[in-house]
Amino acid sequence: MDDIVIAIRTCKRIDVIEQQTLSVIKDLPFKIYIFCPESEKKYYLKKYKGVYTITRGSDEGLNIANEMIFNYFPRGKKIVVCDDDIRAFWEMKDDKLVLGNLEKYIISGFTQCEENGFKLFGFYPVKNAYFMKDRKELELGLSYIQGGIFGIINDRKVLVNIDDYREDYERSIKHYIDYGGNIRFNHAVVEHIMVNNKGGLNDTRTDDRMIKSTEYMLNTYAPYLREKKCKSKYREIQIINKPYETEYHLEKQLNLITWSKNCDRPNVSGKNEEKSTKQNPVGFPCYSYTFGYIRPRRAKLGTRELTQITNKYPIIYTLASKYIKETMPDFSFSTITINKDIVCLPHTDKYNQSDSLIVAFGEYTEGGNLYIKIDDIEHKIDVKNKPYIFNGRNLHWNDKPNSSRYSLVYFNL
Repeated sequence: MDDIVIAIRTCKRIDVIEQQTLSVIKDLPFKIYIFCPESEKKYYLKKYKGVYTITRGSDEGLNIANEMIFNYFPRGKKIVVCDDDIRAFWEMKDDKLVLGNLEKYIISGFTQCEENGFKLFGFYPVKNAYFMKDRKELELGLSYIQGGIFGIINDRKVLVNIDDYREDYERSIKHYIDYGGNIRFNHAVVEHIMVNNKGGLNDTRTDDRMIKSTEYMLNTYAPYLREKKCKSKYREIQIINKPYETEYHLEKQLNLITWSKNCDRPNVSGKNEEKSTKQNPVGFPCYSYTFGYIRPRRAKLGTRELTQITNKYPIIYTLASKYIKETMPDFSFSTITINKDIVCLPHTDKYNQSDSLIVAFGEYTEGGNLYIKIDDIEHKIDVKNKPYIFNGRNLHWNDKPNSSRYSLVYFNL
């Protein structure tokens, strides 16, 4: 359990934190840190020294408080961030809410994050069994992860431009944009005092600040938000939930991996005559990885092994395989070549045992088309988000895309 920590962000709630958040999380088997303003440290040290780790937090708003937490811990650390006004944690059983097993959900949340390449998980935002009971137990797309209790695999880049009053909305959206989704448990909920509670952010909320916050969020994240009509005295916003999409998730994960130059594809990128020998042709550098199984050089026919890049980035292989099973379930393959921004020269795939399938993703809007020559006739095919089966033994190539492009080629060796 040493890889998981609890971080409580608190301000001006010395008199109630023990009855609220600490009573909910005190028995968890994780190390607990209390981040409090410097002016309050002596009180916390007097009462909790040796029980919890007391360190400096902020009295300048959630944005600064979060920044101090995320900068305190190393990148990759699993952190459960808690507000200081938590009353209880609930879960659904037999369509009713009962006191929940928070430890179980924390472990499951981080497991789900690691399996999916996500960094953020949380819980249903409203304590209402009627609305919760018919929802899917787990959501993996874009959903609102409320800030009362959330789990995060520390990535400090999400600190940039976080809004002080809608920081949980912005964090939810940023993680969806960067990683392709987040994890929300819809059958569990955190009960906490959101408005009528002395201390915290309530002392700094004003009409003017909330108007500016709303305008910033709506202008910055227009595709993901809408203004919400409700009885609140402030202008409120609502995240537009987006269902999980394997294609979107895969593209976001491809943006995150490190692309090394590959000189082993001279038939595609062109042969570098200066560096090539008769026994060892060398290609010009390109960005291209092979996932799945290959036949090692000089190995017996039928011998196959998993590539090193597959072991390094298993989430890519898992998502690329999942995507094709969802879109073309009858197509079988042993190997996937994934290219980044590549312009392939006319070539053939002489070792392929059957038809290949190609599909492309990315921000490009022009170019990036597949060309195939069949019986001396040239065919141009748009493969952006459109899986296409073709015979790789026919001469084929692609033109240059005008922006970022990933092409995935599935085939059998």
